[in-house]
Amino acid sequence: MWRAGGQAEAYVYAPGNQDLAIERIPGFFSDGSIGTSMGRGVQTFQTEHWNTVKLYMKMNSVRGGRPVPDGVVKLMINGKPAVDFDKMIWRTRPLVQIEGIMFQTFFGGNDPTYAPAKDTFIAFKDFSLTEQ
Repeated sequence: MWRAGGQAEAYVYAPGNQDLAIERIPGFFSDGSIGTSMGRGVQTFQTEHWNTVKLYMKMNSVRGGRPVPDGVVKLMINGKPAVDFDKMIWRTRPLVQIEGIMFQTFFGGNDPTYAPAKDTFIAFKDFSLTEQ
């Protein structure tokens, strides 16, 4: 995700029972409401240039009915690390699996002040999704 000034971040939706190490991630922010910011402002997108975004995620394990904090989230912006965390809990039950990917763009927020002041556009190219 990006914020004002092109600040990049991984904005994730995950269970609330995370390892406390998550709070030491540079650019971590969570107010306990909806999503969690990871790496906010650590890297910045370049305006009017192509930017390369690489995101790696690995599902965590579940053993004995309990989630194991061994999931991964890594975010690279233009070859520079923004997030590298290997204690993520993505699921709490073993039957939860990755079923696909959803990609959206929109101006977020919960009122009209988040809308752009003028028409804008964004272009995407060279998508790749792999399973390891």
